[in-house]
Amino acid sequence: MVRQGNTIEATWYVARIRHGSESLVKASCAQLGVEFYIPRIAVFKRGRRFHEPLFPRYVFLGAYTGLLQLSPLRWAPGIHYFLGSDASPSPLPGGAIASIREKVDGWNAGGWATVFRPGMPIRVAAGPLSGLDAIFQGYVRAKDRCRILLTLVGRPLVVEVAVNALDNSALIGECGSGQRRPREAGVLHEASSNVAIGLY
Repeated sequence: MVRQGNTIEATWYVARIRHGSESLVKASCAQLGVEFYIPRIAVFKRGRRFHEPLFPRYVFLGAYTGLLQLSPLRWAPGIHYFLGSDASPSPLPGGAIASIREKVDGWNAGGWATVFRPGMPIRVAAGPLSGLDAIFQGYVRAKDRCRILLTLVGRPLVVEVAVNALDNSALIGECGSGQRRPREAGVLHEASSNVAIGLY
């Protein structure tokens, strides 16, 4: 529990859950008054937009009375284990969840659209050029389109495609604000004495 003025804020912890158990864990949290959060980011595959967990099979749990409130969840259906020591889960640093929410919201609000940079190798994932590798050239901002450089029958060719025709699901790069794409840059370290989460 963290007190900010007259407001009491939750202390957040990280748990690894079993495959397909999100609903079970969420229901258990609701019964105990524990906040439940899974950050999801927009990715494009085959020209379609999907939302995927930033940290697959990890959930963030916010408790207002600390480990006393969290304790029953350690044996709840779907929970595999909490990050931290064997004795007790380790709380996240103050402000970590607010930072994650801000960066994820920014990404989903359109940060994904500026993730490609000139000279970056990319793959076309939708349309008549689907499956071809290319080099990103730049954005045509007024049209939500971009220029890419392809090699067809041995000749370089610059063409325009829709931004959402590019596959960003496996991209390791930087977005326009100088921050890396959250999925690849997000680091969730399990350690015996601490938990570190970085979105850079």
